[in-house]
Amino acid sequence: MSPSISAARQQIESRIKRLRIQKRLLERKTPILEGHYAQYARRLKGLQAHPESHSKATNYIDIHYYTTKKGEYKQRPYDMLRERNRQKAEIVKKLAARMSESQTKNNDAILDARRKTYDLEEKLIKLDKRLGLLAKARRARKDINAQNKRFSTQLSDPKVFDEYTEKVSWELYRFFRNKKIRLPYFERDKYILERSSPELSSTRALGAIFGQIARESKTIPLKDFTEEFPAMLRKQGIKSVLEIGPGGTGVIDLLINSGIAGKAGLMISAIDTHLSEERISELKEKKVEVVHKNAKNISGEFNGKKFDLIIGVGVLGAGGLSGQTFQDNAISFSLDSHKIAKSAVEALSSNKNAMFCAAPIFGLTTLRQRAVERFAKIAQWSPLTQKNVERAEGTLFRMRPPMMTRGVGMVNARESVDAHFDWMERNRQYYDYGTKLISGAPSLVILKRK
Repeated sequence: MSPSISAARQQIESRIKRLRIQKRLLERKTPILEGHYAQYARRLKGLQAHPESHSKATNYIDIHYYTTKKGEYKQRPYDMLRERNRQKAEIVKKLAARMSESQTKNNDAILDARRKTYDLEEKLIKLDKRLGLLAKARRARKDINAQNKRFSTQLSDPKVFDEYTEKVSWELYRFFRNKKIRLPYFERDKYILERSSPELSSTRALGAIFGQIARESKTIPLKDFTEEFPAMLRKQGIKSVLEIGPGGTGVIDLLINSGIAGKAGLMISAIDTHLSEERISELKEKKVEVVHKNAKNISGEFNGKKFDLIIGVGVLGAGGLSGQTFQDNAISFSLDSHKIAKSAVEALSSNKNAMFCAAPIFGLTTLRQRAVERFAKIAQWSPLTQKNVERAEGTLFRMRPPMMTRGVGMVNARESVDAHFDWMERNRQYYDYGTKLISGAPSLVILKRK
């Protein structure tokens, strides 16, 4: 708790306590004042009445005359009594007026005490809210410090690496959005982006590359990632970059348009079988070396040229690889993924920091760990999250009828379930292979030369 806020809170609590005591005393005084005022009112009423009304006699003589001890009749001095009562009434009126004034002041004091107590309680609530926000900020700061400590000391742990990659990815994404840099089409849907990060394939790949460089250099930036990125690339000797399948907007576009490529002095190349003439011209204007072929023999297509960094986003997952559908030939699709990964690793330069980073667009990268270990050293193999698994199943088994068990009649629900399982039986080999592939596939992978 902040000392100044704590002292202010204690002071307010003390004032509230005093006001409550004061209000309680005033409230106790109220019936006494009301009693005195009622007494004066009764006396005044009696004094203002005709003296004759005090007599209990029933006839005129007894009312107006009385008998002395000597037996003489004498007239009652009503005029004198009336004058005396009038004088007393004036005094009682003044006393009653003073008592009424005291009662009014007492009531006003009670109301004032209530108002001040309410205002102080409001201040106390605001202070409590402020203290809550300070406590929340302190907890957040503590969590950030603990997170930064993990990043600084445990980045070799794959889970911590994924956490660090996530943090860097989101900062890069916000940087690109703020600079109004055109993102790949699958990363422009704000609704999707706010829900999860698997779709942030390009920025996630860049975040993983940043994390790998930080892990190898033992220099772990904890903020200002976009400012640190060019310097880290230069420091690790990463000069030549190749993107496999940049499509309409790729990772290389983000590097070039954000100025990272220029600051780091990168020489950029691209290879893709699906590039329009307009896109090729656009890349060449950006001084990108373009090869309009597939990536199964990268070294051969670039005449033996080697690269310090190779990036593949969406090329080793369902939806990539020459546009063929996974369901047409699941096993061939996976084999092609391994061929491209092997070709990329073979095209890496002798730079010890050279790497190939692959990230999926929708769910998974169709690689098997044992198969990859035969031709590459695995620097990072991030497992699929539950969200990745759901997206991968939705992509691989998109022809499977859904099981509709809610919002429909029992007959329709039963029919949908039957159709679902019937499809699985008819496509058993494909389904079993896809399930096996999903169970062991990574959501992101970084490979290096052996």
